[in-house]
Amino acid sequence: MSLVIWLLLVIIGVFDAREYRIPNWLVLILLSVSILSSISVTNGNGLFVSNSIALFLMFSLWLPLYIFRIAAAGDVKLAAVLGYIIGWDSLLLYCICFTFSCIFVGFMYQRIEKMTKGMAYTGYQSVLVSWAFKDMSPLHNQSTRMPLAPVMIIALAMQVYISRN
Repeated sequence: MSLVIWLLLVIIGVFDAREYRIPNWLVLILLSVSILSSISVTNGNGLFVSNSIALFLMFSLWLPLYIFRIAAAGDVKLAAVLGYIIGWDSLLLYCICFTFSCIFVGFMYQRIEKMTKGMAYTGYQSVLVSWAFKDMSPLHNQSTRMPLAPVMIIALAMQVYISRN
């Protein structure tokens, strides 16, 4: 996977973590670079078709999550593009890595929220805590909002690491 793809993924992950949204233009650039990368690497040996199937599968799996308001629209589009990047053959491993990553990061978000509730910070600590967790407000049902793009990118890094070793 190219350095440009990883750079775009980091930008998308940081953007989602800070703003709770993923710009369409970043996802479109990521898809374009991914398609060009897969075509140039394989000289068009059917990888495009296999990756496109993975794209449509990920989109169809994530669309109900958007309909039931579990995930945002940007998360669905990013998941589809990640499906293209991952390809059909590594999709199951990615789903396992995503499940682990989601549980771990979700647990950490929940712990951080509980630790920062009602605590008095002084000096630079108060600035850091208020800046880092200013948007972690509980929803009406006392659940914590968690951006999914960083979770998806962590899962992709895990999948790439596991599949190469």
